Amino acid sequence: MSKVAIPIKNHRLSDDFRQCDYVSIVDYDKDQRLRARIALPCDPAMGVEQIMRLGVSDLIVYKIDYALLQAFEAHKVNVFVGIERRGLEQIMSDYLEGKIYSDNRMIEEIIKGL
Repeated sequence: MSKVAIPIKNHRLSDDFRQCDYVSIVDYDKDQRLRARIALPCDPAMGVEQIMRLGVSDLIVYKIDYALLQAFEAHKVNVFVGIERRGLEQIMSDYLEGKIYSDNRMIEEIIKGL
């Protein structure tokens, strides 16, 4: 079972976690069957606590603030960074097939931005 959070803007992965139209929370059972999908309105003040209350195990983002990245990782959330900005269905298909990997160049860029 996994719950995945994905920030969406203009029907694709948002450029930044806190600058989105909504965060899609997608819940799958252990057999990768969709159990639920909700759209959480995006709030610039959105943080780890709000996402954690929903039981999210994985976060898929293009870019994220370093402090926020560390906070999610401290709560044992798997954060995938630098993911190509595509539509939700394409991203979830890749996620379920095990094709989502963080981009080390984006991680380095986030760390250098400190």
